[in-house]
Amino acid sequence: MACVFRCPAKMRRCEDAKKTGTVDGVAFKITPKGLDFLQDDGGLSAILNVVTVRLEAETLRELVTARIDASSEPAAKKAEAKSLLRGLSEEALKAVVAKLVEMGIGTLHDPAQHLLSLIK
Repeated sequence: MACVFRCPAKMRRCEDAKKTGTVDGVAFKITPKGLDFLQDDGGLSAILNVVTVRLEAETLRELVTARIDASSEPAAKKAEAKSLLRGLSEEALKAVVAKLVEMGIGTLHDPAQHLLSLIK
């Protein structure tokens, strides 16, 4: 793999094995992080520095079930909702939970203030 170093006056090429050189009399050495940065895709760091939080389907079901149980709805309605919830596929559950989150955020009078109070 060849990499290109750009400077106002010149362009220098180096092979992957040779990661040092000079430009206008200034010596340089590219580090692995520098090579990573030069990748067109943002480098591996762009992928590795992302935090992904996964909630398993069963965890989502438990969260929604707990909220159903805590509601003031009649017991029959709670039982029906929990039964329907248990029967949902993972994809359907994901869609339902996304809609519930959207609806919940939609009921907030001042979502920015709530967010700030949670983070500060």
